[in-house]
Amino acid sequence: MIDFINELDQSLLFAANGNHTPFFDDFMYVVTGKLVWIPFYAFLIFLMQRRFGWKRTGIALIGVALTILMADQICSHVIRPYVCRLRPSNPDNPISQFITLVHGVKGGRYGFPSCHGANTAALATFLMMQFRTRAMAVTMILWMLLLSYSRVYMGVHYPTDILVGWLVGSFSAMTIWLLGYRYANFRHARMERQLPAPDSPFYIRLLNYFN
Repeated sequence: MIDFINELDQSLLFAANGNHTPFFDDFMYVVTGKLVWIPFYAFLIFLMQRRFGWKRTGIALIGVALTILMADQICSHVIRPYVCRLRPSNPDNPISQFITLVHGVKGGRYGFPSCHGANTAALATFLMMQFRTRAMAVTMILWMLLLSYSRVYMGVHYPTDILVGWLVGSFSAMTIWLLGYRYANFRHARMERQLPAPDSPFYIRLLNYFN
């Protein structure tokens, strides 16, 4: 069974990493970065503020920070040093000779589980529980899938690195959420005040889409 999982893991890795084009190399290199997502995160904060007000948004942001911190620490300081699974792109890994690097990105030495996968799943899960709307769920899942796929495409993670990272991130989000639900009032709440009259119909449609 373990051999089958390893073979499937490598097959999926080679399928994602084995078909490169200059466009997708540049696209995935940008997607996997951190700074490029700052406007997206700012937009999420804007949506929370419009829906819940600053007080609830501030509490939720503390919950998000704790969730990501928990997920990242579990992956990097608890599981990785124990499992010691080399990244596909690491030169000491025998399969590294078959991996196509994107702009020379190799990542660190160990990659199981994926911190990118854990952190994206942590944020996505927490916000889905916070908003509880289909629009937010679809948006966050698509974002999580895109960013996670970029890590496999670039050859710095196996698919199972991502999968276990998702599990760690989701577990962290649910743990912090349950603690917050009991002690810090993270509970979902409908918008409690009227939106100001917008200057553009697109503005109000966008807000209503996520509400």
